[in-house]
Amino acid sequence: MSPPLFPSPSSPVGAIQCCLPGTPASVAHARAWLAIWLTAWNVPEDTAAAATLVLSELATNAATHTHSAGPQGRYHVRLNPHPGALLLSVSDAGAPSAPRPALPSGTLPDPAAETGRGLALVAHHARRWWSRGTPTGRTITAELPTP
Repeated sequence: MSPPLFPSPSSPVGAIQCCLPGTPASVAHARAWLAIWLTAWNVPEDTAAAATLVLSELATNAATHTHSAGPQGRYHVRLNPHPGALLLSVSDAGAPSAPRPALPSGTLPDPAAETGRGLALVAHHARRWWSRGTPTGRTITAELPTP
């Protein structure tokens, strides 16, 4: 049984997660779910904005570029608050290739390219990020600093 899309913010604080369909429209639901939690936890506006952008990029990648894409596909979002950090993870069914590393600092993507900026944005807003293979795909996690 999948966790509910909008668990109650009055639940005990700890790692929380939701499961979403692998469709582009689900990215808006992921952002709304995140906003509920960040508001309930009084996360500062600048951190919330960065977390929302990072989630948008990771969820869009899962719903567009992986085997999770499509109405029958699923991806999972996990939010794990720690003192001084917020871990934001997206797990998907993987893809034929590993995620491309972010562009080196100061490098701009090809202006004509329609894709290729997402992980660079994640790298810019996160303290650090990483990808790991799982038995069913992969998980990409971004660590965002919090006050």
